[in-house]
Amino acid sequence: MSRALGTKAEILSSVRDEPISGVVPDLIFFSVQEWYSGMSELVGGILHRFRNDRLAVRSSTLSEDKSGKSLAGHFHTRLNIPCQKDSIVEAVEAVIESYDSNLDNQVLIQKMVIGVTFSGVIITHELHSGIPYYVINYVEDSSRTDLITSGEGEHTTEYVHRNTPISKIRPPGFRQVIKVTRELEQLFQYQTLDIEFAEDANGTLHILQIRKLDFNWKSRAELTNRVQCLLDEVISFVEEQNKPKESIAGESTVWSQMSDWNPAELIGQHPTPLAVSLFENLITDTVWREARQFIGYRAVPGKKLLKMLAGRPFIDVRNSFNSWLPSDLPTGTENRIVDAWLEYFRENPHLHDKVEFEIAQTVIDFDFEEVFNRRFPGILTDQEFEAYQSRLADLTMACVLPDRQNSFQIAIERIRHLERLQSRGFARFGQDPIAHTVQLLNECRDFGTFPFSIIARHAFIFETILRSAVRKEAITDERLNQFHSSAQTILTELRRELIAATRCKSRRKDFLRRFGHLRPSSFDIESPRYDRRRSLFQHSPSQDFEEPSSGGRFVLGRGETSDLNKLLNGAGFDIKAQELFHLANRAVTEREYAKFIFSRHLSSILESIALWGNRFGLNRSELSYLTLSNILAASTSGTNESPAPRLREWSESAHQIIQDSRRLPLNQVIRDAGDLMIVVHGFGAPNFVTTLTTKGRSVLLCARDSNEVEIREKIVCIESADPGFDWIFARRPSGLVTQFGGANSHMAIRCAEVNIPAAIGVGERLFDILKRAPQIHLSCSDKVVRPIYGETNRSYDARS
Repeated sequence: MSRALGTKAEILSSVRDEPISGVVPDLIFFSVQEWYSGMSELVGGILHRFRNDRLAVRSSTLSEDKSGKSLAGHFHTRLNIPCQKDSIVEAVEAVIESYDSNLDNQVLIQKMVIGVTFSGVIITHELHSGIPYYVINYVEDSSRTDLITSGEGEHTTEYVHRNTPISKIRPPGFRQVIKVTRELEQLFQYQTLDIEFAEDANGTLHILQIRKLDFNWKSRAELTNRVQCLLDEVISFVEEQNKPKESIAGESTVWSQMSDWNPAELIGQHPTPLAVSLFENLITDTVWREARQFIGYRAVPGKKLLKMLAGRPFIDVRNSFNSWLPSDLPTGTENRIVDAWLEYFRENPHLHDKVEFEIAQTVIDFDFEEVFNRRFPGILTDQEFEAYQSRLADLTMACVLPDRQNSFQIAIERIRHLERLQSRGFARFGQDPIAHTVQLLNECRDFGTFPFSIIARHAFIFETILRSAVRKEAITDERLNQFHSSAQTILTELRRELIAATRCKSRRKDFLRRFGHLRPSSFDIESPRYDRRRSLFQHSPSQDFEEPSSGGRFVLGRGETSDLNKLLNGAGFDIKAQELFHLANRAVTEREYAKFIFSRHLSSILESIALWGNRFGLNRSELSYLTLSNILAASTSGTNESPAPRLREWSESAHQIIQDSRRLPLNQVIRDAGDLMIVVHGFGAPNFVTTLTTKGRSVLLCARDSNEVEIREKIVCIESADPGFDWIFARRPSGLVTQFGGANSHMAIRCAEVNIPAAIGVGERLFDILKRAPQIHLSCSDKVVRPIYGETNRSYDARS
């Protein structure tokens, strides 16, 4: 039986006696006219009906939710009002004061729900596109039920596909919310509803408000169908890939945006096709696995690391995990290790950006066996474990010991070769920008990203060993931070030269000659290079700039040296403590320099493509929606016709597909098809850098902004950061927060080097809260980052 939809109060009253799975609290409602003409009688009736209950006084106007969007929170609400005459009158008058002059508007009085543990709002369709998802915004462990509708505080957003079976919905409290929502949809003939709910400590679900939204989602049917087709494609792909594959260990896989090479950080969560194809060409098609095999890890022939799913970059974690196994393990051992790593990841998806530190063991360190037995008890026999440990030890020693012509030295020589090529200039290719591009790509792969991958792996090996020394209490975490801040990398030079160029115009040409190729979002053709940012030198050095201060020469204490030497000897490392730190420092320094050098080639590739596009009237935005394959195909077509019309058609088509894909909600980690039906935005645990604490105003920076903003003594918020953002460290930010980034990512390393407190990779939900907050409190020692709203401070504690 269907119900007519009137005001909120009328809707709630009409369903109170219906056999639904939720409870509608006792209520009474009246019009403004009735209040003005019979206030005493109404107050008397309220006092008699509710007696000693606490009350909620809410709006119920004729204009609410009739304008194509919900007006939740637009009018006043008064909660937890004592059932006393003066309090009732004051609350009702306050609600009416927020109305227009229509005397037929109503006021809703409800019995207050006490002991709320879980509350929120569910909307029966995504309002911007009408895609078939229930959208739930909720808070947990809060006595207030209006945090969502009022727009205050922090909340979590969850998308549940309308076809999701109740049995697949977790946790159980959500099942009840969806069940009640479906019952109400049947009562009201599937009109778009906005339902406010609260669950008490007894598990009873209370329906606080029901609004009809004047939104005809059927009018968006074409868009909805396109998005549904995208979802169906992703579901089919994930189901097919979650099977055993020939020549690769592991029964299934997991897809993650940040578990290897951090694509969401380096090219963005919604990258353009050109950025993706460059990233694939230079790194994730072949270089990622060839570099690891060169070091001594398992060969993964023919396997690619990256897959685009509905416009987002995802890492095939099974392929990634295979590439971290030492070579020549028995097949059974490989399968058991990879399956154990994958299962651990499935159970702990919040570790998605720190899998090498918290899941996969890819290096022999000081507590390797202890950690392995704690995480993966009983998966290998003693003999299998000894063989695994022995092969990994051989690989680690080959990377660590300095008296060998190891992969590290070979990689450095390749980077130096690329630097020599660059010193000869980029004019050596003649006038054909496509031939120029192809040659630059080949050089960048062979002498840039390939050796960089090797050097970065060596730096990671040393970092893993040093962290295990902290766990074994041979050195403190604070001392390790001091070591990190003592490093003198290319960033030190950049900071020094930027300050000098800002103060002295004659130094600017030299600065741009060396650093002008850098750009925030290194793979984005629309992001301006330093040499195209007019405002780069416009800030006052006396106010904005700080001379780079070295963390000083790091010297181990006598006790530290003794304890570390004991650990090194016990683990079979034929080096001493001082040499370990010297080699670790060199690995970090060379990694940052290699990144700096190959990014110059990458920047020139983008400029060469822009030059080619300019010949045909294609701007950078149009080019960004083309792939390398599109560009190469058009340049070698063999016809005299301009390729511009065809290229624009490809670009426009790709742009439309990407716009549609942005509508589809996806988790950052996809374990199976179920994770495509239920999407939670913004899970994860930040990576805190240093042990410092800071508090200050926040400022949001974007890669494509050409004008730098005031950041002195502010906490800088960046969605994803790479070397192009290094200019910020020449000024005086008090802290840094990024949405994406891992424990060993570029910005984590930079902040450790300059000793700036940072929360790296806080996730989508928390980043969205922090970037909008007036101020941020960041305590790395306590692992806490939180927004500050006047006197109301709610925190995110990474330990909880």
